[in-house]
Amino acid sequence: MPRIKLEESLCADGRFIAVESKIGKTRAYGDYVRICFLAQNYWRKNRELIPKHVYEDQQFPAEFLFYGLVEERDDGYYLKGSEEHFSWLFERPESTVNLARKVALKQTIARDRNVSMDFLDDELKDFISGVSDTIRRRWVREYTPETISRKLEDALEWCKGKGKVPKNVGLLMNKFFQGVPKDAKMNCPLDEDVQAQLDSLLEQNNLELEC
Repeated sequence: MPRIKLEESLCADGRFIAVESKIGKTRAYGDYVRICFLAQNYWRKNRELIPKHVYEDQQFPAEFLFYGLVEERDDGYYLKGSEEHFSWLFERPESTVNLARKVALKQTIARDRNVSMDFLDDELKDFISGVSDTIRRRWVREYTPETISRKLEDALEWCKGKGKVPKNVGLLMNKFFQGVPKDAKMNCPLDEDVQAQLDSLLEQNNLELEC
């Protein structure tokens, strides 16, 4: 859902006051909000301007252009102040840098695991802090470290884009691992318990041979 915040300074802006005096306060605020929604929608797409045909189809009062609240440029219409007021759209790396930590706090489970997956960076370790050893062991058994890292990064970026803190990262990852080739199985890895049993059998066989 787009968010629009009308600054108090707008009410004291001589340009807006001039528009109000020409078309009335109710229409001035209503049309200004509509322009803001349009501007924000296109600005989020790599700071694009409102396309000319889109702006003109809305039949906005000419006063917005005349008094300088909107500026016509070669590639579209620019709402004055967009660079400043919509800067938050491009602060995602800053504003979501702690999202992985929020996941860890929300799940209130320590990162100290038997299957620590040390090949992950700290942000991804925080992201999967609540994932059980059982699930981690399955990932390691089925996928290479490169594949695990890549899919976790995809999931984390998806969460950042949605602005969501997932309740269950292990369950979420089922979606991101869906259809992904289980490339670690080519190495025929063994479950830790199975490996322990095999080691025990080999040790017994060696003792019998020595006898």
